[in-house]
Amino acid sequence: MANPEQKMKLFLIEWVDSHSGRGWQNLDTIEEVCELLHCRSVGWLVKETKNCMTIVSSISGEKTGILTSFSTPKKYSKMQRATRLE
Repeated sequence: MANPEQKMKLFLIEWVDSHSGRGWQNLDTIEEVCELLHCRSVGWLVKETKNCMTIVSSISGEKTGILTSFSTPKKYSKMQRATRLE
């Protein structure tokens, strides 16, 4: 069997996420961090639907073992083809 990543395209996905504070905080501190978290992930695109996309960041060589899959709604994400790896 050929390497599975040879069939899949590598993508950079950028998305906006929520976050929470840790433990007890001062109200002024909470008001200062009222912003969304901008995140990025790189991986092989495994599945894409109208509303969702799933990438994997690790593939075990010539086997079909996958580690660390990540799914995100398209509504909150931007996807672009990753540049060629050197």
